[in-house]
Amino acid sequence: MNSKITFIAIFLIFCFSQQGISQIWLDIAARGGYGFSGFYNKNVWDDTEHNNGFNTGYSFGGKLGINIGEHNGIMLETNIMNGVQEFTYKANNAKTPNLTEWQTLDLNALYRFNNTGSYLELGPSMSLVRSVKQSFAGLPLDNSNLYTERYFSAMAGFGGFITGNEFFTLIMGLRLGYCLTDLLGPDTKNLTNPPPAHYQTYDSYSPIQPFFAQFTVEISFGIGAVARANCGRRTYLFGSRYR
Repeated sequence: MNSKITFIAIFLIFCFSQQGISQIWLDIAARGGYGFSGFYNKNVWDDTEHNNGFNTGYSFGGKLGINIGEHNGIMLETNIMNGVQEFTYKANNAKTPNLTEWQTLDLNALYRFNNTGSYLELGPSMSLVRSVKQSFAGLPLDNSNLYTERYFSAMAGFGGFITGNEFFTLIMGLRLGYCLTDLLGPDTKNLTNPPPAHYQTYDSYSPIQPFFAQFTVEISFGIGAVARANCGRRTYLFGSRYR
């Protein structure tokens, strides 16, 4: 727990230190995302006996926005992320599916800059691994103990305020994320045949680094009179300010 608090606190201190004294207001949001999903493993991606599949994933969760004036804010999010990566292993005139599915609880802290109906966001994420399931040729593999308990990612996104009034705002955008550490646990480096290809032997170890590119939707509600006033003054991509 201490590592989670420290992780978020350092990022918040940095972002707030860049801002002058200004009016602070809060909003909360329900959010979801859907789009591309997968992971990068150099050994398998470079292996001509494997084809990478087209995969999709989704996420859902909530957000607390700590906004400074009309343009700057910190988004604290808790999301459930579901990812999928499928390979096709080609050997002996056969094509065998190799499928990995995972679910994480993501704790995100993003700086968001709002301007003229649009926004840009950037920040870190800590993913707590809830489950990892792998199957080969349709048969499940018992290797869940080979994965880490958490990994860290960098995220960036952009989008716009679509519509709203003094009570709520509909926000849509695109968000990208890439793991900077490893989905596999530290002991897997000592294995001869670690996931995701237990049937292949490579010259060196390569980490598993999840990524995603998702279309996102948020429904945001301002907390208190000050927040509603700021939401009402927003500029939307389709339509003018509410006030």
